[in-house]
Amino acid sequence: MSERMRNYDVPPKAVTYEFLRARHRLTSRQADVTRLLCIRRTNREIAEELGISVHTVRRHVEVVLMKLHVHRRLDVTGRLTSDKPAAS
Repeated sequence: MSERMRNYDVPPKAVTYEFLRARHRLTSRQADVTRLLCIRRTNREIAEELGISVHTVRRHVEVVLMKLHVHRRLDVTGRLTSDKPAAS
């Protein structure tokens, strides 16, 4: 793993499960996926860590992106650390 990627081993401190569920209306599983997206995990890595299929991860990622109103998984962390909540 490159030195640059090591900086992403911990999600931003503001990204708690309570924050994700309350502010962005994510389910517990979507919150799990979101926290792993914040640390730049691939779908395969997320699937292995959560014990679910890659197809299921892909679907969770699609829903998370939709709920956060972002188009790319790289934009998830920026949305979560911005002062603006996702539009309802």
